[in-house]
Amino acid sequence: MLVYKYRGGNFKRDLKAIEKNFYWAPKFDELNDPCETLINIDPFKRQSKSIAQFFGKEKSKQFLEVERAFHNLFEVRKKAIGVYSLSKTYKDELLWAHYSDSHKGFCIEYELEELTNTYKSFEVFSFPVIYTKKPPEYRIQDINKTKNNQVIKKIAGYKSKRWGYEQEYRIVTGFYGEHPYYPNCLKSIYFGLNMAESEKILMMEKLKGRNIQFYQIIQKPNSYYFDAIKINDLTREYHTYLREIPSEITKEKSVRFRVLRKEYYRAIKAVIEIELASKVDRNSLEWVAHLLRNDLFRNVKRVFILYFLENDSDREFAWATSNFENSDLKVNINDFAK
Repeated sequence: MLVYKYRGGNFKRDLKAIEKNFYWAPKFDELNDPCETLINIDPFKRQSKSIAQFFGKEKSKQFLEVERAFHNLFEVRKKAIGVYSLSKTYKDELLWAHYSDSHKGFCIEYELEELTNTYKSFEVFSFPVIYTKKPPEYRIQDINKTKNNQVIKKIAGYKSKRWGYEQEYRIVTGFYGEHPYYPNCLKSIYFGLNMAESEKILMMEKLKGRNIQFYQIIQKPNSYYFDAIKINDLTREYHTYLREIPSEITKEKSVRFRVLRKEYYRAIKAVIEIELASKVDRNSLEWVAHLLRNDLFRNVKRVFILYFLENDSDREFAWATSNFENSDLKVNINDFAK
């Protein structure tokens, strides 16, 4: 499923986020709807009083304790989680006006499944927003709905019908702030009607070799509706980003590589396995290590990288390894043939 993020107002910040492969999931109190997380618990209170009439004060106290426990659960979750708001459309005129600096910004297209499944160690939920006339209600039958995804949907999955034009699809994360993703989930970028030509040129230059399709938003003749036209031809572009060590680094021919496996434990540790098309020198391994650290794991204290050779059938031991301890890099080549 394709989803879209409108950006505008701070081009340098937004371009850096794309270059470094992360999105920012803000806290609820940083969003623009003051009614976020609103839940009506009056039905629960009424049901508790009715039950108390049959079972006495002791049962009523138990329901009151349950109510307090769920209230605390909601409050704890609201303070910790982050929300990345997306849309199901890239050509809504109001979204371009409100979230893309009056059409002077751009819109990012992601593949949702790839975006949410980049690092399985993260707590990530995704769902479409439900637009209603009234806030969601909390009832006694909700007591059994204590699974994280059900609690998160109750907190973050509802908005007033007045917001319905946004066609919002949300990614809710276990913690707010910066969230890395693997770059293949970013598919396209759409330039706004009023985006500066200099910013378009800079963005296309900075993101060259990433297999990103660029589009220009246009207004249909004699119409309020928008469309998009392709700017670049991906069939003629060479996809090199996170796939190739360039010849200026190897001092010979370029060497292809691919990512076999990646694991990321929030700001603590990252492990990534690389397959090289051929052996390279230490300088090339250091270049790959710095690329991965800077563009994928820039906020991680410890990064472990294992390098395997494409034609090596024995994958029990890596041909080479490198690891970062904060900013210190160590590289080890295990060339057993020597």
